[in-house]
Amino acid sequence: METDTDSLTLTIVAEPPPLFTDADGVIRVGNTRVTLDTVVSAFEEGATAEEIVYQYPTLNLGTFTPCWATTSSARTR
Repeated sequence: METDTDSLTLTIVAEPPPLFTDADGVIRVGNTRVTLDTVVSAFEEGATAEEIVYQYPTLNLGTFTPCWATTSSARTR
């Protein structure tokens, strides 16, 4: 018995975290006024991603999670 196999290609694209630097040089998360320093401070105080998003309603997990991952990996190095 002969079987046909399809070849699948998986393309992985690394997207930068949704951060931007405003005119004053402050790094902000997504299209919000929440600063990266604020998020890092909350993280260092033990807050979860969900707690930080709840505390700052302009954030959502979709934009916050890549920042969280970047911050977490930077802290463990």
